[in-house]
Amino acid sequence: MKRYAYGFGFETPRQRVLNLKHGWDDEDSALIIIRAESADVAYAWGREIAEVCVRRLFERAGDEQYSWKALDFADSVEEASSDLVAPEVELGEMPHPDWLAGA
Repeated sequence: MKRYAYGFGFETPRQRVLNLKHGWDDEDSALIIIRAESADVAYAWGREIAEVCVRRLFERAGDEQYSWKALDFADSVEEASSDLVAPEVELGEMPHPDWLAGA
């Protein structure tokens, strides 16, 4: 299995409120390493991770309807260098539930 770096943009619940109020486009980004057999597989799993983890942020803030995928944030995948340090998961594994909680 290779290591792939999956990066994605997202907005926090606070950013969402301010973005809507002021017409801004503020967002954060996150990176996770996914061990998978191909970049395509890592990319697909990364999108699932982003959807679930960002949804958790919004559920804690009282928004049960938020969908990261529906808002079409930027994301990408590439083979990770051996010295890249980031949270790392196997294909099919989710990161710790509070992974994005500090965002």
